[in-house]
Formats: sequence, C-alpha cells, structure tokens
Amino acid sequence: SPFHADIFRSFSWSANICGRKKWLFFPPGQEEALRDHHGGLPYDVTSPALLDSHLYPRRGQCSPALELTQEAGEMVFVPSGWHHQVHNL
Repeated sequence: SPFHADIFRSFSWSANICGRKKWLFFPPGQEEALRDHHGGLPYDVTSPALLDSHLYPRRGQCSPALELTQEAGEMVFVPSGWHHQVHNL
C-alpha cells in the first residue's frame, strides 16, 4: 500500500493468512518531515527521490521508520494516527 494513515484517525488490526509483509511505521508528526516542497506526502517512503533535499527539504529531520516483518498467522496492530506503508513480500 502507499504511504498513508487510516481515515478518521482510526486504529486497525491486520491479520496475515499467508505470505509475508514488510511494514514501515512512522509515529504521529513524523510525516511532516516527509512532505515535499509543495507540501505533499510521498507515495513510497523507500523511493530514492526522498534523498533529494531540494524536493524533500525536511527529510533529514525524520526518524527512521519502525520496520517489522509480519509472517503468516500473525496480527499487527496499527495505532491511530500512525502513517505506514506495507509491502507484500
């Protein structure tokens, strides 16, 4: 999924039946440092474009993502207001 926070600042649980997923989490407020020079959020927080300080002038102020790999049969809790991105592995 693209980089986003759940609508209405809700929280959620994600159960994984099969396969693996890589989750990248950013606590509330960290997304502000990922905005481009027009104020937009990136589609993909792993994109090399985020290294361009002219496009993303505040990227250096952002903490690294909290990363986890979800295995088959596991559940992940997504707290309210946390921006995240998910990759199917």
